[in-house]
Amino acid sequence: MDNAAKALEIAGGVLIAILIITLFVYMFNQVSYHQATQNMNIETQQLEEFNKKYEAYNKSILYGADVISVINMAISNNQTEIESSNNSTLENWTWNTHDPYYMNVEFKLIENLEPSIMEYDGIEDTEGTQVKFEESELEDFRLEKDTIYDISPENQSNIAIIMPSDGGVIVKDSPRLGKYYVATGAYEEFINRIFKCKKVGYHPRTGRINYMYFEEIDTSVEEETEIPGT
Repeated sequence: MDNAAKALEIAGGVLIAILIITLFVYMFNQVSYHQATQNMNIETQQLEEFNKKYEAYNKSILYGADVISVINMAISNNQTEIESSNNSTLENWTWNTHDPYYMNVEFKLIENLEPSIMEYDGIEDTEGTQVKFEESELEDFRLEKDTIYDISPENQSNIAIIMPSDGGVIVKDSPRLGKYYVATGAYEEFINRIFKCKKVGYHPRTGRINYMYFEEIDTSVEEETEIPGT
């Protein structure tokens, strides 16, 4: 009887231990599942919020000002990615289109966009004089029709002229002569041109928007084009 009682006592202890371990494993799995579900929900919400910002510009009619807004968002997104990597500037960053967090924006014009070039004779010259550069000198600071531009570092000069700035963009500096040259007017013209979003791309793994393409619309031939705000 004593042996039988001890055997039952041992068996009961083992059973209780098994039940405790099983309960512990169950609770651990439940907590892990809850945490994973919570993380997934957060990631899904963040993805939806990210895509929603860009999808708002997936329109058949929008202004150049809207295209600039998308470009600014994309540049800011890429700068954040750069700061989280080993490189600290757009110039040093390896432009990797396969990066799941990379965002690119492309656009094409139907008419050339060439800024006015103002020459200033020193910092005390506040009026400036309009001049014309040779074609070769202006190449990096103009946007040509039927050419697709993106926001890669190679196109920084072109992109710079359509960005809002106080007084324009310095395109040439001649310290020896005490003169500098500023490109103006391109931003004011670009923001009033009419565009259409032609394509939106999503990263195949993350589902994030990683590409948008805009084309300028010829409003003179598209009679049914309804200009925003009219």
